[in-house]
Order: sequence, then structure tokens, then C-alpha cells
Amino acid sequence: KEGKLNEGKYDNKVSEKFKSFLDNLPEKKMTPENVKGYAKSSGGLTAKYGLAYAMDAFKGLVAVVNKWDLVNEETGTEKEEAIAVVRRRFHFMPYIPISFTSGFTGAGIQDLLRLALDIYNERNQKISHAELRQVTKKAVADHLPASTGKKKVFIKDIRQVEVNPPTFVINVNDPHIHFSYRRYLENRIRTAFNFRHTHLRLVFKRSS
Repeated sequence: KEGKLNEGKYDNKVSEKFKSFLDNLPEKKMTPENVKGYAKSSGGLTAKYGLAYAMDAFKGLVAVVNKWDLVNEETGTEKEEAIAVVRRRFHFMPYIPISFTSGFTGAGIQDLLRLALDIYNERNQKISHAELRQVTKKAVADHLPASTGKKKVFIKDIRQVEVNPPTFVINVNDPHIHFSYRRYLENRIRTAFNFRHTHLRLVFKRSS
């Protein structure tokens, strides 16, 4: 959640500028050069600023560990340790892939480009209404949503209305679905349709 990310953790002046930058940046123009240029003009930008607000803007993301050629891999576990550090730091985005590169030697660059293409294709995937209904019905049967007050929550329908980012409108009798159940449904959709590395947008809409 944006509020969770912002609360007491980021400098408001920098974070608001970067959010505005992302909000006005088309997907096709989200390049390392753009972000690097902004970082210089804004007086500095941490990776956590960028990834958090890119997530809020539903952009495709890759966590890139550059200059890996400078790491002396003595034990053979250095890469696994680095992955663990990145996963801990960006725990709110467990789905983003991690790529190791070297701008000096060129190592990992081709893998990074292939990964970016995979994410693009993933974000443009279109799921049929029938398949979505089947997966959602099974998810609800396995785990019912919690009631809101005295009212039982019923999920009536689901449709994908956009790609890039994949956006799903879920019709319910009460849109005040607990965050944990929203995450549960997102993970079920993610697993069923192989959305491995992209942020999904779920919109809960009241339906009589």
C-alpha cells in the first residue's frame, strides 16, 4: 500500500517529485537513462524510492545488481546472499526478478534484455472470462472471504479489463475486502496464469 510505504520512511519532497515523474511517464519511456537523469536532477534517489513508486504506478520492474564483476566470488554463495538481501529490502514486491550485470564486462546484459521482454509479454497477457471465473470460483471454495460486520461477502464475477498492467475488475456485494484476502486472490491469479514477475491490479467493484 502506498500509505504503508510512505509512512515516515521517505523524504516527502523527493518522493512526491518522483511520484509525479512516474505518473507522467509512459511505459515505453521508463528507461534506466530517464531514472538516472532524474536522480541527478533531484539531488539523489535511492533504489527503494524508485521501486516503491514504480510499484504504485504499476510499472514493469527488474531489480538490477550492477557491477557484479567487482565481487570476488570466493565461497560460491555470494549471489544467493545478495538475492536474500534484495528480497528482505524489497519484501513488499516478492515477485520482481533480480538480475546480476556488469556494465564493464557486459556480463548479464543479454539475460536482462530477455527478462525485460518476458515481463513485457507477461504484462500483455489476456485471460478469458471463463478461465478467470473458474480460477476465482476454486479460490473462493478453498478460502471464503471474511464477513464485513454482519454481512457475508460474495464474489459475483471477474473480468480482465486491461493489459500492461494486467487489470482485473472483481464484482462483489461489498468492496471492503480485507487486504490479506486481496493478496490471496492476487496470488491465486498469479499462479494460475503464470504472472511470475509483474504487478497485478485488482479493482473491487460493488455489484447489486
